[in-house]
Parts: sequence; structure tokens; C-alpha cells
Amino acid sequence: LATVSVLYWLNFPATMQWDFVAAAVQAVMEVLCVASFGAYLAGKGVFPMEAVKVIDKLILNLYIPCLVLNSVVPEVRLSMFQDLWPLMMVCFWNLFWGIFIGWVISLVLRAPRLKGVVQACIAFPNTTAVVLTLSQVLSGTAPVLEIYRRVASSKDIDGKTDSEIGDDLFEKATALVLTSSVWWSIAKWAVAYNLMAPPEGGQTWQQRAKKLVNPPIIACLLAFSLGFIPGVGHWWQGRSRTALVIVGSFEKGGRCLVPSMLLVLGARIYHSLKNGVLSKKVDDPEQEPLQLQDGNPNEIEDLDDQPLVEAGYEDAHSNIENDDELSMVAKVLIVFFRQVVCLGLGILFVWLVSHASTDVMMLVVCFLQTAGPPMINLSVMAGLHGAYEVDLAQVLLVAYLFSIISWVVGITVLLEVLTRIL
Repeated sequence: LATVSVLYWLNFPATMQWDFVAAAVQAVMEVLCVASFGAYLAGKGVFPMEAVKVIDKLILNLYIPCLVLNSVVPEVRLSMFQDLWPLMMVCFWNLFWGIFIGWVISLVLRAPRLKGVVQACIAFPNTTAVVLTLSQVLSGTAPVLEIYRRVASSKDIDGKTDSEIGDDLFEKATALVLTSSVWWSIAKWAVAYNLMAPPEGGQTWQQRAKKLVNPPIIACLLAFSLGFIPGVGHWWQGRSRTALVIVGSFEKGGRCLVPSMLLVLGARIYHSLKNGVLSKKVDDPEQEPLQLQDGNPNEIEDLDDQPLVEAGYEDAHSNIENDDELSMVAKVLIVFFRQVVCLGLGILFVWLVSHASTDVMMLVVCFLQTAGPPMINLSVMAGLHGAYEVDLAQVLLVAYLFSIISWVVGITVLLEVLTRIL
């Protein structure tokens, strides 16, 4: 109702509205449908939290390095820093505002231990999977084609039909999103991964360095080094037998990343809901207090050896031991600032960059990489650190459902702004 009301107020054509709604629903449902498989497997008992932890380690140590190497090596070139500067700036834009807003929220809530996780949730939106789907769908819509015809040079549009221009924009959107994953990968695993770590005192510099120099960062540095060697990028894209074997192996490893992250997210959502119900037993006022027989104090020690499962409190210990839980207020503020306030910041960034660049698809991708829900990698990072797993699974579920509304409203406002400023 909120989406339809805003679109009616903006007086947009009905056909345009449904294009945006369909694009948003398609992008979000692809995520939720695959995640539902993970929830189903967890419900059947074949995807316990122990298996989730194993997949987390595979993602960190294998799948992400494979994807980074396969994506970065053929794309690295000196000209990319000159041609794609808006996509680089939008990364710093998100980092600045996310870290600042997260710091303010931690001060307001008087919860300094939660500062890092709140900053990571706000500073790092989904910048690849959902953005790729949305940008590809938008590349062929009437308003984007109309704006592009108005600002493009004659050599780019002369003699081309809307369908041909749409195909060109589709390929450009795909290239922009995949290329920008280079610096986003570095930012995610150098900044977000360390922000997600619960604060621990007494850490040595070796322990801190080990967290910073993780497998994805090593893969990024290696990919940049290989990409700048003359001929390596061309060989990587070649069709020789050696290239097909080596590159094909990395490609297949990288393809496992997104399905694995979504399955893990679905399993965590299921276990979070299950733990939420079971944890209520801990605070049940009707439960009889522990009675000692004959005043024997050794009974308390004996209870330490009794599994909680036998008493019906399976997985409840995670709720008891973890003092660093996100409050409901913190969860609401994360979703609000990530998908409402950052939506406005995305529009502001596009308006600022439009004074120096009139590349329509570049501006669209910049906005989409600012206004989305938190990245799914946060769920994996939480599992690797062993903190905030339940809370982030709940935040991601609500955020991606709400993003259907925020995407439609945001894209509608974006195209209205682009129509007026370009």
C-alpha cells in the first residue's frame, strides 16, 4: 500500500510502476527462494549449525578466493580507475556514512560493543547479486531508454532501435557491476569483516593482522598482481586447453559462492526462529525452581555435565551465553537507516556525480549500490566470528522483504531525478 501510494502521488504511468515492482520482486525473490531451501534442509535435520559452520569456512577459504580471482584478473587495467571513478567513490560514500551513522547509533543506544556490527550493516549493502538483476532489468525499460537517448552522443544511438540500445545497456550494466566487485571485495573483507568481530581486549598485533590478512584479501592482492602483468588477462580469457582447465576450476569454485551463502542464510533464519522459541523456556515463570535434595551442594556441579538437550533446551545455551545481542531498537534502526536514509543518500550522490558524468547506467548502478539491504556476507562473517548470528539472520530476512518497497520507491524517485537533471 505504501508503494502504490507513493507511485500514485508521483503520478507515474501504471506500466512503469509494474516494471519496477516486477524487477524488485524478481531480485528479492531469487534470494529468498534459494534461502528457503536452506531453511527446509535445516528443518529436516540435515543442515544443523555444525554444517553451517563448515560451509562458512568453505566460503571464506575457497569460494570467495575463487570468485575474486576469476572476476578480477581479466578486468584489471589502469584505465578502469579513470573510467569507473564514480563506482569507486560510491564505495567510499557508503563507508563514510555507514561508519558515521553506526557510531551515532551506538552512542544513542549506549551500546559501544555493538558499534562495529551496526556500522557494518549500514556501510555495506548488497552490491552484486540484487544490483545485477535490477540494473539488467532497468536497462531495457522505457524511462531509462528515453533518458539515454537524450544524453547519449549521436554515434551511440544513430540507426539503433530501442531493443538494440537496451542490449547495449544490459551488457554495460553487467560489466559495471562485475568490475566494481573488485574494490567492494577488498572493502568487505578488510573493513566489514573486522568491524563484525566482537571487541576483545588484550589482542596482540599478530592476532589483529591475521584477521586483516584473510584469504579473500590475499586473493584480491594476488588477482591485482596477476592482472597487471602484461598478457595474463588476455590468457585468462583465452581458450587454450591450459586456460580452460585452470580458469574453469576457479570459475566453478566461484559459482558455489552465492548458492552457499543463501543456503546458509536460510538455515540460520530457521535456527534463529527455533532458538527464539526454545529460549523462552529459560525465562518461563511457571517453571519450578531448582530444588536441592538434602542440601547437597555437589548437585550443582553434577548439573554441569547434563546436556541441555535432555532438559528440552536444545540450542538455548547460545542465547544465555551471548551478552552482545542486538536489541529490537537496534534492529529497527539498522533497517531504517540502511533502506530509508541511505536511499536518500544514494539520490544525493547521484545528483552530485551528475555534474561530472552523464553516463545513465553508471548513475543507476551507483544508486543501486547505495540503497539496498545489508549484504548477505554479513551472515557468513557473523558465523565465522561466532557472534550476532541469530540477530543478523532476522535483520536480513526483514530487510530483504522490506526492500521490495524501498527498491520500487527508490527507483521511481531516481528516474524522476535523472529526468530533471540530465
